[in-house]
Amino acid sequence: MHLYAFAIYGVCVAGYECSVFWEKFKIKRQLRMSLSRIPFSAAVSLLVPLLATTGLSPVSNNQGQTVWGRTWGPPTFWHSIVKWKGEGLVSPIYFHYLFEKPLLLLLLAILVWALATRTVIVNSRMLIPLAIFGVIFTVMPFELWGAAFADYRLPSGVAFFGWASLGWGETSAARIAVVRMLLSVCLVLRVGSVLSAWQPRQAIIGEYETALQPIPPGSRLLVIVGDSGYDLEHVPVLAAAKRGVFVPYTFTDDGVLTRGIQLLKLTPEYADYWEDFPNPSSIRDIRRFDYLLEVGKPQIKIPISVSLNEVGSGQSFILYRIEQNAAK
Repeated sequence: MHLYAFAIYGVCVAGYECSVFWEKFKIKRQLRMSLSRIPFSAAVSLLVPLLATTGLSPVSNNQGQTVWGRTWGPPTFWHSIVKWKGEGLVSPIYFHYLFEKPLLLLLLAILVWALATRTVIVNSRMLIPLAIFGVIFTVMPFELWGAAFADYRLPSGVAFFGWASLGWGETSAARIAVVRMLLSVCLVLRVGSVLSAWQPRQAIIGEYETALQPIPPGSRLLVIVGDSGYDLEHVPVLAAAKRGVFVPYTFTDDGVLTRGIQLLKLTPEYADYWEDFPNPSSIRDIRRFDYLLEVGKPQIKIPISVSLNEVGSGQSFILYRIEQNAAK
């Protein structure tokens, strides 16, 4: 996914170079050798990220699936594609918190007014990149070659590139000062919104980190999640990574994607541990692990071949050490 973003950055730079070439061509009205370096720079800016994406990305070998529209909620075109892409576009500002909705409306009102009065203008050299982005994100599937949320996470880049395309118009200093003040207020409110959302969760993060401290580095941790879901899904994985604990369902591939350079590749003895998600059905492999982390009270039946010894707990989880019973 991050390498996809690298490719999108290459598209932006290449589009900008194309705008420069067209601008200079219109001025000089003829092609000259001195202009050839511009399309060459555009080609390099585009090809290098694309080659990196196709050569380095674990999901670029076209062995994963491609899915159009998100896989939950109403399966309508509006909900699964249009609305979903819109949510991704505004996600840098609005993430379903009630406080952020008026903030988003306020920011949009400021931008519309500033653009209408030409207090803020769009850099003409960014029109081509923004148009290309519009096409890319219109056709972007939900899951691209096995990488999910492609159509949600990457559209947020449009917002940032859009911000970078804006500049001050030829207007009064007082009007510019007003817009600056209003945008600064929006920034303060957005940062405050993020802090207010994350501050109560610091205790949960601390619980995971404290509970996983006794686990020796190199241990194999089986994470199983209840059907009801839980908050901060990736926190136990990050806490385990700090301890050097192996969690099979993330940060690795399943040993099937063999072409290209794998940034995080399972060694042969661990290649068949990989799981898509910490489902309760994973309990069948419990004998292969050293510890069990139950999150969200999953409904599971522990095999008689193992015993569990509780070594830690938190508000939403229990950590067990797995003891192997004698074979019967």
